Amino acid sequence: MGDGNLIKFWNDAWIPSCGRLVDVAASNTPHYELQKSVAEYIDVNGCWQIHTIKDYLSPNVVKMVTDMEVSYNTDRADSKAWRGSLVMECAL
Repeated sequence: MGDGNLIKFWNDAWIPSCGRLVDVAASNTPHYELQKSVAEYIDVNGCWQIHTIKDYLSPNVVKMVTDMEVSYNTDRADSKAWRGSLVMECAL
């Protein structure tokens, strides 16, 4: 994770072994929250804004979020990483 501007907090699988947060979020999560990027949940001091997500995620998932190192480096853009297997096969 770079600055977090390109990663969708709820819709991208950015936490290892967690999948998309939208799939484990409470059904009452507001639509406007579901559109936010990771960067929008990090304050100016580089800390997670947990108060904005704790009502929509279980304590275990909130811990997974807070365990993620915040890289509040505005000079480094986000990049994609391959999470698939190392097997180079194509099945038809």
